[in-house]
Amino acid sequence: MADTSADLRKRVTAAFVSRARSAHLASRLYKGVFFALAAGIAGAMQFVSWSADGHPTTAQLIGIAATIVVLVASIVSVITERDSSAELAVAQQAITRTQELEDEVRETIELWPDIDRMIALYQATKVMRDVIEQATVAMAGDESALVATLLRLSARLIVVAAGFTLGDQWTVCFFRADQVSGDCRYELRMIAHDRTIPCDISAARIWPEGVGVAGVAFSNQQEMVIADLASSQVRAIFQPPHLVRPYDDDRYRSMVAVPISVEGLDRPWGIITATNDRVAHFNHDQSSGLKPEEAIRALADYAALAIAMVRNSNRASGARPAVI
Repeated sequence: MADTSADLRKRVTAAFVSRARSAHLASRLYKGVFFALAAGIAGAMQFVSWSADGHPTTAQLIGIAATIVVLVASIVSVITERDSSAELAVAQQAITRTQELEDEVRETIELWPDIDRMIALYQATKVMRDVIEQATVAMAGDESALVATLLRLSARLIVVAAGFTLGDQWTVCFFRADQVSGDCRYELRMIAHDRTIPCDISAARIWPEGVGVAGVAFSNQQEMVIADLASSQVRAIFQPPHLVRPYDDDRYRSMVAVPISVEGLDRPWGIITATNDRVAHFNHDQSSGLKPEEAIRALADYAALAIAMVRNSNRASGARPAVI
């Protein structure tokens, strides 16, 4: 596309120069013919009626002199007239380049929010790496505590990287998969969260596997991104009436759920979810820039790494990992 645009600009500039040169030649020809003809007619008219003694009058002499001046001036004008097509071509190229630079600057300005979010995501990953390095041994056997620490220390940066703004209502939540007593099924219990509207974690909803966005993501072991939780299709599939709360449509409109996949487990350890009250804040259609989901994916990956390291540490020390 860039080559095509460049070729098109060259062709337009060449056509512009050719047209300017043609106009220049036509102008010179027009001036030469017009002034020569006008001077010739004016000069001839001075000799139409002479005085009786055969000598021109003073007025006729002045007219002849003026005719000669006009003729000379026209010749000089034609000779000295410059072809400005080259200068016009340079000006056209300068304008084109200026427009290109303006477009580049505009694109750079538009990318600044993404750059800020990428910086925040990088800093968040560094914080989480430091937490894992320093706390794995200290928190041996307590995977949930380590995951909660990861979120607590990286939350501010994750919020920026996920594109949440001051006016948003958002949540970032860790759910651990616990096996239902006397059953082979699992349910998702919240163990850590960060959000704009505080709430008691003990009052958080428990999502059975296969129920709700988080439950389906757990069952399918696949990330899910929902652009509008309030759409009729989503309601019918992911929002069972007994788990719906009156404020859901106001607080939770778009959502991402990412499984926490730990090596050695045949199912996710849990799920991390993020919500926003803006429709399509999380969506599959964003084609450029840093997607908000990337921050949540990074958090899930580091949580999985932390859990795996805790388990390896427990295995090396002979301690039993926490049962989930």
